[in-house]
Amino acid sequence: DDNGFCPDIYEEDDTLDQAKVIIPRGMVSQRHNFHDLGDEDWIRFDGISEVTYVIEAHSLEGDINFIFDLYDAETETLLVSQDTTSGRYPLEWLSPDEGVYYVRIRSYDAEMYGRDTAYELLMYSFPDIYEQDDSMDQAVVITPDHIPPLDSDDGNWTGSGESQNIY
Repeated sequence: DDNGFCPDIYEEDDTLDQAKVIIPRGMVSQRHNFHDLGDEDWIRFDGISEVTYVIEAHSLEGDINFIFDLYDAETETLLVSQDTTSGRYPLEWLSPDEGVYYVRIRSYDAEMYGRDTAYELLMYSFPDIYEQDDSMDQAVVITPDHIPPLDSDDGNWTGSGESQNIY
């Protein structure tokens, strides 16, 4: 291994074909690093139509800026490219369709690798299919025979005109 640094447990994950699965229900995290020159990490997830996904990374030891590239599996088309220096961070993306999507994570500085490159990759989604319901004007009617699945932490509004957390 270069520079005395070991690969993370997700290696080999340096290409789209080697992407490791991540299941973004709630918040999930993976610990990665850039163990050799040009190292990049790829993840794969099943996207659900009209669900928002958030992807972020936090350097654990050094000062790393990241680039995130989001790809469509069907066409391998780059959908979004964003870096942590752009001021538009974290990457937040609304899935237009169900399908498999890929994210490539790499260092903004391609020469950075080895020691002090460990990072925590976080991915989470807003799986509440009734979003946006965070105001009285957007309230979803709930009847006794149908209770929708709600995200209990986002202050959902019900048809009663009051903010409710439903568990």
